[in-house]
Amino acid sequence: MPTPTELTSWDVLGTLALNDLAAPVYRRHPELLVVADSLTGSGAEIALLCGSGSCVAGVFSTVTQRDTAADRLLADVVIPANWHLIATWSDGPGAPEAIG
Repeated sequence: MPTPTELTSWDVLGTLALNDLAAPVYRRHPELLVVADSLTGSGAEIALLCGSGSCVAGVFSTVTQRDTAADRLLADVVIPANWHLIATWSDGPGAPEAIG
């Protein structure tokens, strides 16, 4: 088990962000893998299939990286028209100071 200090490392967190169902879901729905790969290619520290595949999440170091990736994913038509891209944030480093 990682120590609390180790949990501040993206490398350590990446090894913990696993979904055993991802491989079979990606084989059956390769578009989900395209989105996950696009998130990583757009700067996500972690891209992960959530649950049984209802969501693919990307975790970014900063809001700016998140927003740049969202713009890129939408511009490159990686996100199908009937899907939703939802950008969220946490209170961690790089989070916006206020919600507008």
